[in-house]
Amino acid sequence: MLNLFSPQGFSSIMQMLAMFIQVVYVLFSFMLTRQVKIMNRSFSTSMATPFSFFANLHFLVAVALVIMSLIIL
Repeated sequence: MLNLFSPQGFSSIMQMLAMFIQVVYVLFSFMLTRQVKIMNRSFSTSMATPFSFFANLHFLVAVALVIMSLIIL
């Protein structure tokens, strides 16, 4: 059983909390890409392509950071 009151237990809890926050951030970035897609479909502008590009880039960076964190963990 993991001793939660030791320094190692506290470190483990903080790592799990950080991973949870990162996964929630990935969900947020996915929702952001969906909103940009819907916005571009309903309102056409010359900036539609850069908006989509940066939204997708944001999502991919967030996923890459979660994967890197899982590898390091």
